[in-house]
Amino acid sequence: MTTKKAKPQQTPEQRYNAARGNLMLVVIFTAINVVMLMLGTNTQFLFSAAFPSVAYAVGDFLTVETGIELFRVGALMLALGNIGLYLLCWFCSKRHRGFMVFALILFILDCLAFLSKFVLYEIDASIAMDVVFHIWVLWALISGVVAMAALKKQERQAALDPAQAAQPAPEDPYHTQPEPQAAAAEGEQRGTDQSV
Repeated sequence: MTTKKAKPQQTPEQRYNAARGNLMLVVIFTAINVVMLMLGTNTQFLFSAAFPSVAYAVGDFLTVETGIELFRVGALMLALGNIGLYLLCWFCSKRHRGFMVFALILFILDCLAFLSKFVLYEIDASIAMDVVFHIWVLWALISGVVAMAALKKQERQAALDPAQAAQPAPEDPYHTQPEPQAAAAEGEQRGTDQSV
C-alpha cells in the first residue's frame, strides 16, 4: 500500500513571488484586451482587470454616438493609465512590498468596475467565467499581502534575535564536505604512498 507524500508548503517568499507573477499576468492580459477592443474584436481574455476594458468600451460608444473622438482618446488614456499603475505595482513590489497592498486595493476597485458589466452587457457564461477569474486574482493578491506580512514578521524576529540569525544553517545530511584536518591527513597519506 502506497501513501501519498504531503505536498511541501510554500514559503512566504514563494507565495509572494507567485502573487507578483499573477499580477504580471493581469497586466499582460489586460493590455491585450484593450488592444483587441481597439481592433474591434469581441474576444477578451479572462485573467485581466475589467476597468480598462469597460472604460475604453464606454469611450468608444460615446465617440460613435456623438462623433467626438476625444471620448475615445480620453478612455484610452484612462485604460493605459490603469494598466500602468498595475505595472508600477508589479515593478516596485520587488523591493517595496507595500506596493502589493496598493495592487490589491486597485483590484478591489476594479471588481467594482467589473460589476458594471452586469449593467452594460447581458449575463452569460463568459461573465460567469470572468467572475471566477476575478475571484482567483483577488485570492492571489490577498495571498501575496498575507505572505508579505509573514515576511515582515520573519524580518522583525531576525532583527530582535540576532543570535538566532547568526546561527549557521542546519547541515545538509546529503551533502558532506570533508573536515579540513581529515583532508590534509588524506593528502599526506597520498604523498607517502606515492613516495614508497
